[in-house]
Amino acid sequence: MIQLKTYLNCIKEVLLLAGQTSNENQIRAIYERIKHYETADFIKACNDDVFLYEWSIRVNYPSLKNAIERHMIERLEREERERRRKEREALRKKFKHEELPEAVIECLRKIKTL
Repeated sequence: MIQLKTYLNCIKEVLLLAGQTSNENQIRAIYERIKHYETADFIKACNDDVFLYEWSIRVNYPSLKNAIERHMIERLEREERERRRKEREALRKKFKHEELPEAVIECLRKIKTL
């Protein structure tokens, strides 16, 4: 969850970089919509040049939401790749340390498990 203080600090910088003035009501309303996202995804979105360009045209909730979700998807995909890699490595280690019949090992190699 994004803390209000973190949100306000990042948004002030984004507004300065985008050349926009802040509307307190709009900034608070946007916070209420995005506060449930991960802080790391929000910070990456605020540093995203595409997002900054969009806010230089117009400050709006949809562009911030899209930027956060883009970074969230990238993070989730990276975590999933890492999880699968660790599972494959654990499986390889397990099969190397256990005595399996050569026929079973060969069969697993054919289906590219090892």
